[in-house]
Amino acid sequence: MSHPGWHTWPLDACFRVHGGTDMSIRIVVAGEHALSVEVMAKFLDTVADFSVVGAAKQRDELLPTVARLEPAVAVVETGTVDEDVLAILGQLRRTQPQCGVALISSQSSPNSTDQAIRAGVLSVVSLQVELPYLIGAIRGAAVGCLTMDPGLLVSQPVSLHCPLSAREADVLRLTASGASLKEIARDLYLAVGTVRNLASTAIRKLQARNRFDAARIAMEQRWL
Repeated sequence: MSHPGWHTWPLDACFRVHGGTDMSIRIVVAGEHALSVEVMAKFLDTVADFSVVGAAKQRDELLPTVARLEPAVAVVETGTVDEDVLAILGQLRRTQPQCGVALISSQSSPNSTDQAIRAGVLSVVSLQVELPYLIGAIRGAAVGCLTMDPGLLVSQPVSLHCPLSAREADVLRLTASGASLKEIARDLYLAVGTVRNLASTAIRKLQARNRFDAARIAMEQRWL
């Protein structure tokens, strides 16, 4: 099933790049409302490759819970992505870099998504998406892949100091939305081989590990 405007990473590619595992993905669920946290935790625990190991029902519980349980992903539900939320998520990523963050927000916007990415969040999901997309976003966060709704990404001109060409930036921008090489080629009216070459050049320029890492670097530098 497809969803207009929404892409998740091609997860088989993610697992090849990041060395995927057959082990369950350990998850901590956090949120501002106890009932929604409990419901989400119970649902996610029914997914075959997920294991919910803990829950944080208040903001100040998130950091110690993650430190104690060492999950692969923290699934954090919030209303507004405010400065307090961003500070907590930033501290989480600095102190527990092995834990990816999937953020669920009822008031997502391009600006708040941009701020969340800068804080280290790997997935931003709005409450309007269907459950399969949340599952895909969590799997992406577990292997270090950005998974974003393209409509929530800030559209900015390429900086004069950006080492990327316009086409390389286009490829990384679509990569950040989760598009596969074939999807990028289709959207840019290019051959798949050309897209692969553009991605390779961008990876080399940014000294990245792969195109996913290159997209992350470019977004953090505000080149996309």
